[in-house]
Amino acid sequence: MRRDRQPAQASVLPLRQGVARGEAPPPRPRPPRPSWMARVRAHWPRYAVLAAALYGVGVGRQDVAEYLRLRRQVHALQARERAALRAQAALRAKIAYAKTNAFITAAARQRFGLVSPGEVPLAPIQPSPPAGAAQGANGGSAIP
Repeated sequence: MRRDRQPAQASVLPLRQGVARGEAPPPRPRPPRPSWMARVRAHWPRYAVLAAALYGVGVGRQDVAEYLRLRRQVHALQARERAALRAQAALRAKIAYAKTNAFITAAARQRFGLVSPGEVPLAPIQPSPPAGAAQGANGGSAIP
C-alpha cells in the first residue's frame, strides 16, 4: 500500500503578526526585575567571600598579624619540644647503658686503670727529651 505523497512545498517562514518583511520584530517584554533581597539571597556566597576578604584586608589586619605571630611562636615551641624529647631519649639510653656491666667495666678500665684477673697492664712510657734539645717558640720544651 502506497501512501499518497504530497509535493514538497517551498520553505517560507510565516510572518509574525504586525511585522512586515524587512522590519525588526517588536522587543519582547522583560520579566519583572527581582527585588534586592532576592538578588542577595541568590548571590549570598559571593557577598560572604567579599565581606571576609575586606575584613581580612582592612579591619582584621591586626588580628591576622597577631594570628601569624602566634602561629610562628607555636611552631618554634613545638620544635623546642621535639628537641627536648630527643635529648631526653638520649639521656634515657645513657642511663640504661650505665646500668650494664659493660659500662661499669669500661669505666673502671678508663678512669681507674683496673684490669681483670689474669691481665697484665701495660703503660706506655714517653722518653725524656735529651739535654740539648731545641726549645719551642714559647720558651718551654718542644714536647707539649
